[in-house]
Amino acid sequence: MKFKKMVISLAIMIAITPAISSAASDDECGIWLCAPIGFAPGDCAGPHRAMIRRIHKLQSPLPSLSSCGSNVKTDTVVAHDGRAAFIPSHEICLEFSEETVYTAYGPKINKTCIRYGESGDSWVKDRFCNPNCGNTGCNPDPKGCIRTDYYVEVYNADGTLIGQPYFFNID
Repeated sequence: MKFKKMVISLAIMIAITPAISSAASDDECGIWLCAPIGFAPGDCAGPHRAMIRRIHKLQSPLPSLSSCGSNVKTDTVVAHDGRAAFIPSHEICLEFSEETVYTAYGPKINKTCIRYGESGDSWVKDRFCNPNCGNTGCNPDPKGCIRTDYYVEVYNADGTLIGQPYFFNID
């Protein structure tokens, strides 16, 4: 409910603001509304294209909020964007069995996985994926990463995240 009120407030603030000559396009300003909701299909297709176009032009994914109108209160929301190491879904152990084996050096606990599951995709914000390839193969850092993606997130002035970070790859 709180999130809806924030998005509606931002939408009204942008909608009632008169355009200025250096204004960003409607689609560019729409990035501020669509990024927190993951660029939902339909009305967010144009803003998504505008964001990708901005990145290809080596610009920030979001325009300055002040470029969306002269009466926009720029101190109400802020955006953070950057790069993130992408780690694809992979098999993980969900449950172990333990067996104590007695050796000449004392007891040793052997763990065996008895139930597997999937981790789900994940990202490590503000990190590049480094493949660390050498003569013995690759040892990526962070562990398991395969590429570096982009992300954008929008916050209230009090630092509360609006929606979820939006991760994407333009390669």
